[in-house]
Amino acid sequence: MRAKPVLGYWSLSQSLVVNSWAVELMLPYAMFGGPPKTGETWRMNFCRERTPVRELSAWSVTFGWFLNPERFGKVKFVH
Repeated sequence: MRAKPVLGYWSLSQSLVVNSWAVELMLPYAMFGGPPKTGETWRMNFCRERTPVRELSAWSVTFGWFLNPERFGKVKFVH
């Protein structure tokens, strides 16, 4: 499934296969105030909630709720 960009800002693609799920998300740096500088580190997380079975998953575990910035992962930008 491919979603068209909303207002030209972002796009999303996902795929389901046996025993796995993948998502590709493209967000413009403008949404975050511009591109990162080389060597800069940003805190971020990617989370998923599957409500029919009350399943929560995240790239960086947050221990209880998704909005816990102290537990977000770190991404370092290199050139």
